[in-house]
Amino acid sequence: MNKKIIVPTLTLALIGGLGIFGANRTYAQNNANLSPMIEKLAEKFNLNKDEVTNFVQEQRQVFQQEHNTQLEEKINSYVADGKLTEEQKNALLEKLSERQNNRPNTYGMLREEKQKAMEQYRTEFENWAKDNGIDLSILDLGKFGFGHERIKGFRGSMPNDNN
Repeated sequence: MNKKIIVPTLTLALIGGLGIFGANRTYAQNNANLSPMIEKLAEKFNLNKDEVTNFVQEQRQVFQQEHNTQLEEKINSYVADGKLTEEQKNALLEKLSERQNNRPNTYGMLREEKQKAMEQYRTEFENWAKDNGIDLSILDLGKFGFGHERIKGFRGSMPNDNN
């Protein structure tokens, strides 16, 4: 098979798979988790491990930038709709960036430990939003890593949702 086809295809599959496990984590946190997969990919297709690592890192940065742009557009629409002030928008974007870079690394934790760490992470954010006069219940940011069932304030409208 042609390496020019295999590498991009496998990389996209790899990046897509990482999205399932939380694309908002920084590369440094995921690098340890990703390294064995990159090694196996490079070995199986006779590729240079450093080149594959660099390519995956570049693609993740592109994905993250696109994600951040979409998130900012969504939050800007809340300002236009009068749901947020410009000051709240700026504070929220800054906080979301901070959260993206400081997400708990739950790799290797037991399920209960992960749940506890993420619940604390969510509660801190909910408290921050309340302290800053931001009503999370009016925002629908589920697409951006704030699952509808995970954060009470990010309910949005879901079919067959009884809450």
